[in-house]
Amino acid sequence: MDLTIAETDKMTLAATQLLLKAWNEGLEDQSNPFDEMIERRWLKQWFFNANSIRFGSAMGGYDYIAFKNGWFQLIENLQEMQEMLTLRKILNKNEIK
Repeated sequence: MDLTIAETDKMTLAATQLLLKAWNEGLEDQSNPFDEMIERRWLKQWFFNANSIRFGSAMGGYDYIAFKNGWFQLIENLQEMQEMLTLRKILNKNEIK
């Protein structure tokens, strides 16, 4: 369980860092932390995916333990957040020209 918590915390932190980067670079508006796609992905990362994995692990859910069910969603979500950030940068760069 400790390893599960450490791993899911690490992936949640990575998502949080991407969100903070989007806010700090002015790529997204932080006035409402749940209204933009990258913010909803961040919420999904920690609230749904990471907590589901923790719960499954704590309850001995073998689909979470043996098959790493839920882990794919954490990785996929991080990738999608990174792609959103990259795309937003490209779009903003093209708007300035």
